[in-house]
Amino acid sequence: MQSKDKLLMGLSFAILALLTFLIFVAGWWILYPYKVLKVDGNPIPEHVTIAPGNSQHVAFVYCKTLNLRATVTRSLVCTSRIYNLGTFTSDYPVGCRRNKIDVFIPVYVYAPDECYIETSYHYDINPLRTITDNWHSEPFMVTSEAK
Repeated sequence: MQSKDKLLMGLSFAILALLTFLIFVAGWWILYPYKVLKVDGNPIPEHVTIAPGNSQHVAFVYCKTLNLRATVTRSLVCTSRIYNLGTFTSDYPVGCRRNKIDVFIPVYVYAPDECYIETSYHYDINPLRTITDNWHSEPFMVTSEAK
């Protein structure tokens, strides 16, 4: 064999090895079962009834396994309507912890109605994969006057 043929064959094997490695990494990124956030049970609202224009305090226990920032989308889901409560970035620490959040109930919420708070955490795991973890609170009543 000439040196030119040896060079082309070595280069071909190197390219095939690199492609095999890249396919393996892409497959791992796509197929590995990531679980970033696990919320234990349904978070419990502090107030059983609340009037529009007040803050609902929601306590929950979570376990987070990867140190990633999340884009959080929160909604107030009622029997008659769904109200978007905004999107923001969250960076809970890794580990298992208790957390308490304040969720403002907008003044324009139709009352009386049974509602719950739905939260979605969107994580960009790698360039090929995004994971969404959802939870919703126990239901509570939105009334014109809190009791």
